[in-house]
Parts: sequence; structure tokens; C-alpha cells
Amino acid sequence: FHPHKNHKHHKTMQNAINAFIEWEKEHEVVYHYSEKKIANPRHFYAGTLDFEATVDGELAIGDIKTSNGIYPEFRLQTAAYLEARKSETKQNYKARWCIRVGKETKKDQNGLETVEFEAKRYGKEDQKKDFQAFIAALTLYRRMNELKHGYKN
Repeated sequence: FHPHKNHKHHKTMQNAINAFIEWEKEHEVVYHYSEKKIANPRHFYAGTLDFEATVDGELAIGDIKTSNGIYPEFRLQTAAYLEARKSETKQNYKARWCIRVGKETKKDQNGLETVEFEAKRYGKEDQKKDFQAFIAALTLYRRMNELKHGYKN
């Protein structure tokens, strides 16, 4: 990548970075970890947490997506990440954040190229249901793979 050779791509990336910085300005954010490998040995899954931070005084985990929307599956993924971190740290996490930076550019009201940006906070109220749904999906995924590959138990 060379910014002078692909100016449009460089501007799009800069717009995404600026949108993230604006989110940080709107919230009091203190980062603890980024790109943290996590695992839940009880349920045998692992992943990479994009960040762990205190956001507006709440200990939280966050996942950054480059997609065209915030989809329900992201709730389940962040719930799984939170449960893995809880099992590792025994800390009381209060929130999950899903931050989306759009893949497509669009023109704003001034005609400037910009990217969509969205940040969604999930509180503790749905953590249990979201994690149960994640475990159900994981169980189904594993069983279907067993059946597909002829595994017999």
C-alpha cells in the first residue's frame, strides 16, 4: 500500500479512522488490551478479542467489524468473547461493544466520500440469552459437521 498511488483508498481509510476517533471522543475510553487471544476451555472455543477497555466507566469487550450492517450473530459472538474473558479474569464485565466500519463509501451532504460507521452497546441484560444462543449454535454446528463427515459416537 502506498497512499500516493491510491489516493481514493487512502481517503476512505482515513475517513474510517476519523469515524472511530469521533466515537472515542464521544465516550471515555481506556484500552487494556487489543487483539487478545481468548479461550473458553469449558466449551472448547477460542478467538481473538479486538479490544478490552473501560468505556464510560464500564469494563467492556469490543469487536470491530467491516461489514454492511450490525447483524444479530455479532451479539452472540461478543457474548462468547465476554464469557471467555470472564472465565479467564473473573472480572465483572458490564458491556459489549460492536463497532462497524462499512465496506462501501458514500457521499455525505457536502459531496465528500465517507464510510458508514456504527457503534452498538450491549448491556448485561441480554448477556445470558445471547451466550445460550451462541452455545446452541456451536452445538448445532459441531453436530452437523460430525454427521457430514461420517463421525459416529
